Amino acid sequence: YPILQFFGAPAVGRRDDLFWNLDTYADELPEANLVIARDEGGNRYVLDVRTGKVFFLDFDSGGHLILVAESFADCLDLLNVSG
Repeated sequence: YPILQFFGAPAVGRRDDLFWNLDTYADELPEANLVIARDEGGNRYVLDVRTGKVFFLDFDSGGHLILVAESFADCLDLLNVSG
């Protein structure tokens, strides 16, 4: 599931806002997790701010977190940017 969009701030009340995603998924994610991006299907990418690991929040599998990368830098290395 390729990353479609990284979230920014502030875009008050918009689904592409870091703060909106933090509020929306606060009860569904472990503490110290920040929703940072989404894929085309609306699934989310989550950064564990304590460990730096990046996870895929797969709504199709019941909301399980799947490890994508051991660090944010590793996650960026996985991106395939097309112009």
